Amino acid sequence: MRPRCINHVFLSICIYTSIASAEDSWKFQLDIQGEGGGYRNSLFRNYILGGGIYIHADHENGGISLGYNRTRIDFKLGIGDIFQEEYYVSSRVHFKPPVLEGVFTTSLDFYRVNNNDPGNYTDDVIIFAPQLSWMNQSQSFYLDVGYARSIYRRNLDVDQLTPTIGFAFNDGFDWIQLRTYLIKSSNSLRSQGKAETVAVDAKWTHYFGQDMPLGLLEYIRIGLLIGERVFAVDGDAIDIFNLSNTQKGTVSFTTKWSLTEKQKVYLGFALSRYKNGFVDDEYTLPIGYAGYSISF
Repeated sequence: MRPRCINHVFLSICIYTSIASAEDSWKFQLDIQGEGGGYRNSLFRNYILGGGIYIHADHENGGISLGYNRTRIDFKLGIGDIFQEEYYVSSRVHFKPPVLEGVFTTSLDFYRVNNNDPGNYTDDVIIFAPQLSWMNQSQSFYLDVGYARSIYRRNLDVDQLTPTIGFAFNDGFDWIQLRTYLIKSSNSLRSQGKAETVAVDAKWTHYFGQDMPLGLLEYIRIGLLIGERVFAVDGDAIDIFNLSNTQKGTVSFTTKWSLTEKQKVYLGFALSRYKNGFVDDEYTLPIGYAGYSISF
């Protein structure tokens, strides 16, 4: 539906680098985000608007996050608009095993979704998403494996497995992340006629270091999703796709701007292609998004 600005893989890197300088202190980050876009060539959908607020608290040994997001989808043909509220809680623990260099992180995300879907097909959704990750000592190589269990009403459960690899090159100024989405539905009649879907999400990030353009631009990020996803859970973006049809590809571009050492702004754009598996309705969604982040 919408890519967000905060990526937990890169957040983990920031957490790890801050540990040495403040081992006994908590660090907090507040994120405010919004997005909007209009559906093109859709038989049923007009536009989507959304916004959310998230707070992250991190310590040497782990952290917690809390979030709230509200989304509106405007429909055509007299179909009632959908208003959705999403609640998010996440906890994580960092540890260093004595036999292997680097840092392991275990995390558990919880989502609760409520909306006014009159058929209760996408309402009252509960999602549990554990993950185990590892970053090497030089912060040049990353692995994780994630799982998500989505529990819907009306006879539908969705299981998702997401193995991920990330690595740095060009003296650390560039980072590549590759994540595979393996999604299995318990009821293909509820999931666009598909019992299983597979997609690969690739992201390239270039950091400018001390040579920031205009003295503000910290990085640019280009993303490409190929394959298909239905009822996906994107833990990096803190996003769930319970209101989407079959996602058949996305290209995205994100920038991060440094206003001060503790205040950041994220601006981005994405173009996604979707197909309704129940009727002949294939459409695109261009969407813009922005975020403001402050650390304290």
